[in-house]
Amino acid sequence: MLFPRRTLSVRLMPALASLVTAAALCVAVLPATPAVAEPEAAEVEITELALEVTEPDASASPEPSASPDASASPEPSASPDASASPDAGASPDAGASPDASASPEASASPEPSPTASAQARSRQARERSVEVDEDTVVAELTDESTPSFSTLGVTWDGSDVEGEPEVEFRTRSDGSWSSWQTAPLSDAVSGQERTGTDPVYVGESDGVQVRVSGAEVEDPEVALIDPGSFEAPSVLARQAAPGTARAAGSAVPRPAYISRAGWGANESWRCGANRVNSTIQAAIVHHTAGSNSYTRAQSAGVVRGIYAYHTRTLGWCDIGYNFLIDKYGQVFEGRAGGVDRPIMGAHATSWNTDTVGISFMGNYETAAAPAVMLEAGAQVLAWKLSLHGRDPQGKVTLVGKYINRIAGHGDVMSTACPGRYVRSKMGWLRNRVEDIIDGPVEHEPTPTPTPTPAPTTPIGERWQAMGGPDGVLGWPVAPEQAIAGGTWREFRNHDLFASPRTGVHWTSGSIRTRYRALGTAHSALGFPTTDERAWPTSATRSNTFEHGAIVWSKPRGSHEIRGAFWNSYRADSTMRQLLGAPRAAERRHPQLGVAVQDFETGIAFWDGRTTALGGGFANHYRRLSAAQQAERGIPLGPEQTSRTKRVPTQRLSKATLFWVDGRTREVYGAINTKYRQLGAEASVLGLPLSTEQAGPNGSRMSEFEDGAIVWTKQHGARVVRGGFWDAYRTDSRLRASLGAPTTDEAPHRRLGIPVQDFEKGRTFWTGRTTAITGGFANHYRRLDQEAQYGRGVPTGPEQTSRTKRVPVQRLTKSTFYWVDGRTREVYGRINDTYRELGAEASRLGLPLSTEKAGPNGSRVSAFEHGAITWAQGRATVRYY
Repeated sequence: MLFPRRTLSVRLMPALASLVTAAALCVAVLPATPAVAEPEAAEVEITELALEVTEPDASASPEPSASPDASASPEPSASPDASASPDAGASPDAGASPDASASPEASASPEPSPTASAQARSRQARERSVEVDEDTVVAELTDESTPSFSTLGVTWDGSDVEGEPEVEFRTRSDGSWSSWQTAPLSDAVSGQERTGTDPVYVGESDGVQVRVSGAEVEDPEVALIDPGSFEAPSVLARQAAPGTARAAGSAVPRPAYISRAGWGANESWRCGANRVNSTIQAAIVHHTAGSNSYTRAQSAGVVRGIYAYHTRTLGWCDIGYNFLIDKYGQVFEGRAGGVDRPIMGAHATSWNTDTVGISFMGNYETAAAPAVMLEAGAQVLAWKLSLHGRDPQGKVTLVGKYINRIAGHGDVMSTACPGRYVRSKMGWLRNRVEDIIDGPVEHEPTPTPTPTPAPTTPIGERWQAMGGPDGVLGWPVAPEQAIAGGTWREFRNHDLFASPRTGVHWTSGSIRTRYRALGTAHSALGFPTTDERAWPTSATRSNTFEHGAIVWSKPRGSHEIRGAFWNSYRADSTMRQLLGAPRAAERRHPQLGVAVQDFETGIAFWDGRTTALGGGFANHYRRLSAAQQAERGIPLGPEQTSRTKRVPTQRLSKATLFWVDGRTREVYGAINTKYRQLGAEASVLGLPLSTEQAGPNGSRMSEFEDGAIVWTKQHGARVVRGGFWDAYRTDSRLRASLGAPTTDEAPHRRLGIPVQDFEKGRTFWTGRTTAITGGFANHYRRLDQEAQYGRGVPTGPEQTSRTKRVPVQRLTKSTFYWVDGRTREVYGRINDTYRELGAEASRLGLPLSTEKAGPNGSRVSAFEHGAITWAQGRATVRYY
């Protein structure tokens, strides 16, 4: 049986210009890269085959065509133990993160949809609704010869899958079939239009068989990827960061790695800049699964295959992992955006935030993990965690789970990843990362070769005053150097900076690491003006600088405050207490267009002056999306206490927030404008009872203690209050028949009572709420106020005449009937006589027209079987 096939040929152009973009995004200064000729293009082939959907009551799939069973697991290549650390150098810069305006992790895949026949077969199988047990084969591909490929993955429609299917496959190579293997299911990103297995490297193959069992799937396909060949100039492999020997406790130098251009990433497959986390709290360790039999030269092709599957088949915006490490210890740059930055990956769903994801290339459920690979992983993790001051032996709570800072994929999700042979090495991995971070590091200089600082320099005098070589600073590890009109010198655990403007001050630990990442005295902060100290609270540490400060807190690490935010933070103790320590660097809000900075207990805004949100108001604001925050605006001043309601309130440029019953209640947008015009909480409406919600007919509504404000695009914001609100709120039938208000409540000039117009009716207050709706309301509104006075007000809801089966509305001085698509009315003295006779149930029947002028100043109303004439103060009835 033939199955639909799609083959995608993609010219793989590494586009060395992308290196310029990467360099611009990363503050860290990397070694200069000489110009190189653009390498020859490679061609990636992606073949997609639709699986045949089988009958759901089939007990098992038929055995594919006979072929030799290759049950032996691929033998992993032997790798020598590489325990030596790379040369240690100066801490690499870890520049400030720009705004994270990236597109969502996974956009719709650009591939064409499966064929209509495959879709129909899948829908028919689902419509049968037969219970599927774990052994039932629901889709398969049997004995299919294919173009050459080395990576495969199976996908299906992710919108409505009940249960977890099991996907098994085997491949043909050199005429022999492998044993059946199970493909791991992907759980890196949730809520995708297309989902499936992880990509699996199988080696060079030219045939595939697949079977899916255990749960029904829609539109199943297998993607077969040939990564092509690619040779990059060696200059595209990044060497370890250079620098002087590292003192214990300082940031670990960046290890050597192969850049995206080095392994042949086609940057046109990405859908924009990736999201950037504010920090790295933990590392998640994975394995890629699949064959372990790749060669060192094939590793880049394995990475290209994973990249192609993630982007071209699943429709993600980039490869999921931050780093991939092969069994030879080669480190590959994964997700784009700069290796020094905390780029958000797509490898563990909810645990993608504030983590770095590394993946060991191979199946380490079946094969031992090579020592050289584990060592390379330890070097990467030590570098990344040291940049953010994280203890590799520590633990952290992320998404409600208390996990190790270095955790396996299976520690946060239900999966065997990273395999039992890596899982058994997790303790070793944490110990090794700790050893690398803490030092001592190979080739660290001995204390004596560096000359003693001359006591005639300010740094030398400060060193001597702090105890010289026997003091806390110890021996220097580098000569004194000039910088930005001053000098600095590196010691084992401290840096000393001196300038004529600021004197001599030291930085250390996480603050030292952050200051270095920003560029030290060359940065916008300038020179330090204090040593590290306990400030602004006893639980935080900080250094102040000429133009800002770096503050460290245990939950969030070290972050800088500068510019106008620093001026306000330093001068205003109330604002410092409101905000707490910074939790992220300053950024520009993508929707509001103003500078914002997150703190532990608040958010600061700059729009010509500094304002802040704190406490519960800040927590509520953070939970909103950027677009929703733009709808609320920014604070207009400090939080206050309502004079009339005695609750905390915060005014924003487009909203008003109240703290009621332990939660934030908000009014925003056009409804807030109306609310403030009325006097806000001091008005007749009182405090809000809920956040704005959807009202009838596309309207928006906010409820208050004594009423509501309803907004529509056509009529703006209108108030419903008092008795009208009581009826509108409690009577869903009345609410539906009226629609949204089109006016505020107002007194009727002639009737002398409050009335209010709505989209489909009008309400009246005469000690209780009555309403006229629909066509009757339209007719009533066309009358002038004097004529309305002559008809009176509704005495109850619209009814259906028992005798004539037409809608009827009784008013105090008139009766309305809906006949032949229009209102027929009887009113005044004629209505009194009509009702005395029995109205429509009388011999007269229904009115045929509205009252008209008759002869000699009389008034006449015609009915089905007669007429009533009013003349000279009395009514005359005629039947015919």
